[in-house]
Amino acid sequence: MVSLLYVALAAATSEGSALAGKQSETNLLGADLSGADMARADLSGFILTNADLSKANLLEADLSKAQLGDANLSQAFLSGANLTQAFLFNANLSQVNLADANLLKANLYGANLSKANLTSANLSGAYLIIANLSQANLIEADLPKVYLQGANLSGANLSEADLSGSSLQGNNLLGADLSNTDFSGANLSSARNLNQNQLDKACGNDKTQLPEGLTIKACTN
Repeated sequence: MVSLLYVALAAATSEGSALAGKQSETNLLGADLSGADMARADLSGFILTNADLSKANLLEADLSKAQLGDANLSQAFLSGANLTQAFLFNANLSQVNLADANLLKANLYGANLSKANLTSANLSGAYLIIANLSQANLIEADLPKVYLQGANLSGANLSEADLSGSSLQGNNLLGADLSNTDFSGANLSSARNLNQNQLDKACGNDKTQLPEGLTIKACTN
């Protein structure tokens, strides 16, 4: 694993930026990068399937279009990182710090994001179908037009989050904080464990779809 770690770090440093450009699809399949310091690394397009990146420092790293399926990123530091169109199918992102990260159109199908910090993260158009976001911090996160069918959002903090136009059918919202959450045009028609008290703190519009018997006030902004 040492040689693989050397390649990744060499490509990530400013001195190795040219190498990073040439090896944008470097294969680090199954690499052990746990605890590695790769802050501001250019890992765009890298193949990191099944890699262990737990507790790694990836501050402001570029992981756009990276292949991270089944990777372990638990407790990794990814604040400000670019994960645009990254493939994170079934990845372990529990307790990860993704504050201010860009996950535009990222594929997080089945990913474990329990207790993750996604404060002010951009998840526009992301795929979070059957993802585990229980107790995740999503304060002021951007989640418009996100696919959240079957996701677990129990205990999640979605206050001030933008979920306009998102699909939330069949997801679990037990105990989720929906204070000032924008559900304009969102589909919550089959959401589970959603109650009126939660919705009274949120807002939507005439296109918001809710379970029978529940209502939501109009957003003022």
